Amino acid sequence: MKAAGIVVPEGLAFQGAKILPRGDVVYILNSPEAGKWIRESRVEFLRNFGGQTKMAEAEIPVMLENVPVAFCITEQSMRGLEKKNTLPKGSVLSAKWIKPPAKRTEGQRSAHLVLNFSSPQSANIALRKGMFVLGHRSHARKLVNEPPKCFKCQKVWVRLEHVASKCPSALMVCALCGKAHHANTCPLSKVDPVHHFCVNCKIYGHGANDKMCGTYLRHLLELNRRNPGNLFKYYVVDE
Repeated sequence: MKAAGIVVPEGLAFQGAKILPRGDVVYILNSPEAGKWIRESRVEFLRNFGGQTKMAEAEIPVMLENVPVAFCITEQSMRGLEKKNTLPKGSVLSAKWIKPPAKRTEGQRSAHLVLNFSSPQSANIALRKGMFVLGHRSHARKLVNEPPKCFKCQKVWVRLEHVASKCPSALMVCALCGKAHHANTCPLSKVDPVHHFCVNCKIYGHGANDKMCGTYLRHLLELNRRNPGNLFKYYVVDE
């Protein structure tokens, strides 16, 4: 960038880089100010990587509970949410339902919706006040990082090791009993959890999807240690 005549802030430095499972690269800079400058200078910065390279927006997720299913996710409807809830224009980057609409039960009237915000400040407004969607006020809560899990072998970790599509297990593993079938066809689905088996803890008494699982809780504690922001109700901002 200096070769192109662009003045780079003194002291700006890259501390490292991390390649994500899908091939994306996260660059780690030495200060928040450095990151802000790179984002503001993204056009010049990306010229050094070729024409197909893009810089992802930092998305701050917030989950809205019990949103009317009549809400349609469109560019116009997201701008409408901003106006109705006195949010900065363009602060809602995207939205998606927690569960695909095709999997809703017959007659279902509400569902959980995730909104991705452009800044923690805008996300915190939603967290403090909740949001009105189609005249209905929905409670908002922060989406925190949870231990990742493979939905094929049911293994859980502190850091993602593989996804279901690349799972080394030849067979689907049941989250309730640990045997080779889907949980929705498990004969123990309506049985007392004392009969369930956890493939992570290797004990009976709960299934692999139980949030009180000892292995899950141990990984969650470690994840919270690495990401202290998980423990706060609101997103931490630099004032």
